[in-house]
Formats: sequence, C-alpha cells, structure tokens
Amino acid sequence: MGNKILYFAYGSNLNKRQMEIRCPDSKPLCRYTGSNYRLTFRYHANIEKCVPGSKESVPGAIYEISKRDERMLDRYEGVDHHGVGGYYRKAYFESSHGLVLVYIMVESTRGKINRPDETYYNVCVEGCEDWGLGDAHMIEAAKQSGVNPEYDGKGWWNLKELVAY
Repeated sequence: MGNKILYFAYGSNLNKRQMEIRCPDSKPLCRYTGSNYRLTFRYHANIEKCVPGSKESVPGAIYEISKRDERMLDRYEGVDHHGVGGYYRKAYFESSHGLVLVYIMVESTRGKINRPDETYYNVCVEGCEDWGLGDAHMIEAAKQSGVNPEYDGKGWWNLKELVAY
C-alpha cells in the first residue's frame, strides 16, 4: 500500500462527493462497522468507545487516503499539532484490512450531546446513502441529541425538537 493510509469515516466524511473535494487523493474502499463504538452528535458527529463486550457499533466506511489527504483532514477536524489543543484526536484500530485511522472528539471539547446542524445532518445521511448503510443509526443518534428527523419526501431531513411530556 506504500504511503497510503486507511481511514474510517462515520459522519459527514461518508459523503463521497464531500470526500472528493476535501481529500482529492482518496479512494473509497469498503463499508465497515466499528465495533464497541456508539455514534453521538455534539453538533458534529462523534464516536465514543463503549464498554468492552458492548453490542453497540457504528456503520461507516474505509477510504484509502494519501499523507496529503491526512494533513487536510487534520486541519478540517482540528487536530492539535502544537500543544494548543484540538477538537479531535487521532486513534487507530486494527481491521482485516490493516491499521485504520479514525478521528475521535477530544474529551475536553466534547461538551454535552447536542443537536446537529440540519445541513450537516443531511450531508451525513447522503453519505450513508452513498455507501448503502441505511440511516437508522443516524436517526437514533439525532434522537439522543434531542431532535426527531422527519423526511420531507423531497430529499431533505428536517430536524424537529423532541417535546417531553
């Protein structure tokens, strides 16, 4: 594979059109499910490690990216390179395809679970469609953030506040 890197996408980077722009050297490889992780929204998508043995998982995809793409993702995800802090940190996991890079939100920047931006959510769902992943995990994560996604039948998801009774 040379200087290529395997990268696990689970949020808006599932969107193939977005990845073509963001990481021009990227190559979509395959669907992949990250075991023992849970998808949450803290305005943006995040995955959190679950208790070992958990049955929770996050559907996503693996891309092959270049070092240049990795630097671009580092900037986009706000990875810290100079001790100043960052929004996401790099982590790696072993898969049947090899070592895979994933970005996980830094605990100190997480804050509470928070509703996603509606446009961002729609980019994520379009990415799920690109990969044939379905949208159940996105809907569940959105509901956990306090919104109820409603499809308008014309290609757009509206996020309605959940009302507690």
